[in-house]
Amino acid sequence: MISDENIEYLHNTLEQLIKILNFFAPQTEDTNQLITMLIQLLNKDTLKTMQLLGFNYKEGIGISLSQMYAQRS
Repeated sequence: MISDENIEYLHNTLEQLIKILNFFAPQTEDTNQLITMLIQLLNKDTLKTMQLLGFNYKEGIGISLSQMYAQRS
């Protein structure tokens, strides 16, 4: 399990990533509403619940990113 501090860090990082990616999307009211809903969905409680239900962030995110990076090198 990852700590509450790491859950907080993950939430903040995801929020910033979504905002950066939104910069490249067409700026419509629908897009802005979708981004707001996505950020609200990926809150600390949801991330903690996913972990309690068995999602392993290190395997689900870390290993996948490492493999993707290795394939590009």
